[in-house]
Amino acid sequence: MLLSILDYYKVVNDLHLGAVNKRAIFMHFYFTHFPVDFDETCTYRSYDQNWHSDNQNEKGLLNQTSCVFNLFFSYLEKLKELRVYDKSLIVFKSDHGEIDICPCC
Repeated sequence: MLLSILDYYKVVNDLHLGAVNKRAIFMHFYFTHFPVDFDETCTYRSYDQNWHSDNQNEKGLLNQTSCVFNLFFSYLEKLKELRVYDKSLIVFKSDHGEIDICPCC
């Protein structure tokens, strides 16, 4: 489980070819779960109370989803850089659906 975005960067940056030919990597992006804390560029923004309040909605979820896809694409680029992309089985899935972020609206 990747609790912080820094954990993700460490996993991807430390990825290298070793003596073992086969490897499985499971990434669960815990840091992108509700509440919305990251913008579309994967910048943590919840220190700003106004930003936080304005992004606990569909717009914020979509922006945070863009962050996740950008992280995923950077992982794919790392696999290509290591020349193992064409030999990889990549499964991208969601562990749950959207929550009702504003039941009072």
